[in-house]
Amino acid sequence: MSKKHMLTLENLSIRHLSSHDRAQAYAIMASAQPHPWSEKTFNSCLTFPYAAVGIYEGLVLHGFYITLETDISNHKELTLMEIVIASQSQGQGLGGYLLAHLIQQARTAKVAEIWLEVRASNAPAIHLYHKHGFTQIHVRKNYYPAIQSDTALLGREDGLVMRYHREFSPV
Repeated sequence: MSKKHMLTLENLSIRHLSSHDRAQAYAIMASAQPHPWSEKTFNSCLTFPYAAVGIYEGLVLHGFYITLETDISNHKELTLMEIVIASQSQGQGLGGYLLAHLIQQARTAKVAEIWLEVRASNAPAIHLYHKHGFTQIHVRKNYYPAIQSDTALLGREDGLVMRYHREFSPV
């Protein structure tokens, strides 16, 4: 088995996904998620009112997040629709780096809350969210299709609703 290519923050950049990144981003999501979105849904989330931001080493995309911002009566919220790191790039802190970027962007935009849902079985993601200040506020019972075995679907699993809430001071 080959060693993982170790990435360093000095070699990485974070920028909005371009239309040229769609196929690579969808391939990352499809290979990393047990039940990925359809390609049509994915492509629709790369245009306004959504924002899609990737983490790159040169031209190579290693992961991304997609958010949806709402602003009701001057109360801005973000929903983290998706955050995913390519399988070969996992375990190097890139998810935390992207999540910290998202939180900083929210501060700059004076967003009051960030919301997300996560599979109850996704312990690494739950740990990451807690580490960055998210708290669980609700459980959606039997929300997600369970991960499929070779022979059958194994039922459903809970979805955890989590929220990041901070008083964002002006930057």
